[in-house]
Amino acid sequence: MNATIQRLTLPLFAAATASLAMLQSGCNIAAGAFYILHGPDQKIEPQYQLPPEKPTVIFIDDRNSKLPSRDLREMIAEAAGEVLMKDGAVRDLIDPRSALGAASKDRFGEPMTISEIGRAVKAETVIYVTVDSFSVSADGQTIAPASNLRVKVIDCVTEKRLWPEDKPEGYALGIQSPPRQGTLSTSPAEVFKVRQQAAARAGLGIAQLFSEYIARESATSGSTLGDK
Repeated sequence: MNATIQRLTLPLFAAATASLAMLQSGCNIAAGAFYILHGPDQKIEPQYQLPPEKPTVIFIDDRNSKLPSRDLREMIAEAAGEVLMKDGAVRDLIDPRSALGAASKDRFGEPMTISEIGRAVKAETVIYVTVDSFSVSADGQTIAPASNLRVKVIDCVTEKRLWPEDKPEGYALGIQSPPRQGTLSTSPAEVFKVRQQAAARAGLGIAQLFSEYIARESATSGSTLGDK
């Protein structure tokens, strides 16, 4: 493996993150319940405080092929990484493509462990994300992207799970985008755009587990980001 490990820079996913603003205004029942519990302007504390000084990599695991394309793994990880870097949750973030490349190289016919993948790219901490589901429409017509993920934080040195301590399967994270008017286009370019937006929102949801944010900007509430 190349000894030079690329670091993630903030502009890498700016276009996909900016596409979130293209989502039309809307608010569903989940958003209403979220705001009743928290209030739209309440600050939500991180679920877990990452060790900011340790080299960190985000690894999106899609071994069950829930994502329609490999590049969405990179998009999700890069979107999450951009937010984490911007918020200062981590200071040294390794390019997720390095982890994907390392994971593709089985050792003696056996898949590498998460800690081994992390060490292969010189990371001390891995944000490990398993994709359980990812869709842009529940009925094949209405545009309403949603995804379900499980998230863990692994220490590559001790090979121990740092978080969540009480959930071996990982923290269940449901991402719900606001529904959009109109039907899902059959145009490959339009479908890709919707998937790109969904990936950006999923990445934001991952980052919000480890960064403070305002309730109305939650990626899990099902409302348009920034609505009041």
